[in-house]
Amino acid sequence: MQRLPTVDIPWKGLRLQTMKTPGVAIPPRVCAAAKKAAKRLGIPTDKLCSLAIRDYIRRTEALGLTARIDRALREQDSGLDPLVARMQFASLEKEEW
Repeated sequence: MQRLPTVDIPWKGLRLQTMKTPGVAIPPRVCAAAKKAAKRLGIPTDKLCSLAIRDYIRRTEALGLTARIDRALREQDSGLDPLVARMQFASLEKEEW
């Protein structure tokens, strides 16, 4: 896979190393909403897009982890051992209702 060139960009006293990528098609409504949100937040539109992509990746990776945990739990018996359940029940004090 060809590695794309990176560019240093100064932003709010920080130096961000970014990667120039081929054009990305964004629907006009989404683009307008992104520009409006970026202006409201006081950040460049490309920074907002970068943050949004990073957040999306984190959330989808978390969903993948949750799915793997769910799959493992389905394959594993997670019920209480019957002997332990009987012992717990036997340890309860008898009450009049």
